[in-house]
Amino acid sequence: MPIGNQADHYEPRNSPEINLMVAILRQALVDLPRPGHTGRDAWAYLNSRNTEHIHSFQNICSTLGILPNEIRKKAMKLTRVAFRVRQITS
Repeated sequence: MPIGNQADHYEPRNSPEINLMVAILRQALVDLPRPGHTGRDAWAYLNSRNTEHIHSFQNICSTLGILPNEIRKKAMKLTRVAFRVRQITS
């Protein structure tokens, strides 16, 4: 599945490029509940609608066949749970 005007650069599943995209998405989800700029940067990345960069959230979701809004919903739940845990354990 091509990304925007990147049709010439599409790589099949399990390629190094796809593995990198999975790692980027995974790291954003890991960073999301972290306090400070790390969590804010992850949140900004997941909420970005940018499609100009090949590794933008929108393009990664498109390439991987993932619905961006579904990831965002699950990310919000993850963040709420992490915040509650921090409140309880503080």
